[in-house]
Amino acid sequence: MAKSKGKKTSPRAQRKADRKRKAREKKLRELRLRKQSSQAVGAGKRPPHEVSPKRNLSADEYVRQVVIPTGGQPLAELRRIRQEKAQGKRPLPSERMIGEASFPSREVQLKLVDKVAELVDENVFGRSEMCLQFAALLAKALTLLGCDATAKRGTALYRKLGGDWFTWDHAWVEYGECVVDANVDSMRENPLVDKDVDPASFWGQRDRIPDDRRFEFASATSWPGDEDSEYWWPRLEEWLRTEVSRSEMGVAISSEP
Repeated sequence: MAKSKGKKTSPRAQRKADRKRKAREKKLRELRLRKQSSQAVGAGKRPPHEVSPKRNLSADEYVRQVVIPTGGQPLAELRRIRQEKAQGKRPLPSERMIGEASFPSREVQLKLVDKVAELVDENVFGRSEMCLQFAALLAKALTLLGCDATAKRGTALYRKLGGDWFTWDHAWVEYGECVVDANVDSMRENPLVDKDVDPASFWGQRDRIPDDRRFEFASATSWPGDEDSEYWWPRLEEWLRTEVSRSEMGVAISSEP
């Protein structure tokens, strides 16, 4: 019985296969080089999720092209933040959140601000420069949970330890008579913020805003969010539908997508 001959690969198909193989090998080499160059200068281990502050650069490219060449304090901050992420020790808004609001429950408030913080903290330098995205995500979450919430962008002032005021382009959330200023506890990590400014997160009645901050409500505008907040929203929405129960909220979460 004659042996059947295997199907021969055409030269064109072989060239195509070789190109794919070489592309894979090149990509693997680049990934190894990125990891080696990052760790060689003490940038720390890259977290599973890391988002670049620059839309035209990936997180790896941003670290390699911007942070590493700069060195000094930015590199030290990146190293510290990455280490805290690896150890699960990043600060959370719930650790020192003040204020009172009857709805949603305090338990849901704390869970929600911490989850939003966890997502926006994926920024390379953490969440201290992510107040806009934090507010947009929180407003969308509260809207899904039955509140008529809006993220607002405007000028906020925070009192320094010496009594003077620090002015900040900021974002917060408003619904009913409540104001949520929950990412503000991270301002101390932002190099553009004076070091003697360190407010606690706030979720409470508008007429009970702490005297260590002021919001220019009249000139503030609605903030719908941006590409970054849209990137994180599907994960927050999934978390809301699975982790926040109806009994905790007192309302039914819509099953509509």
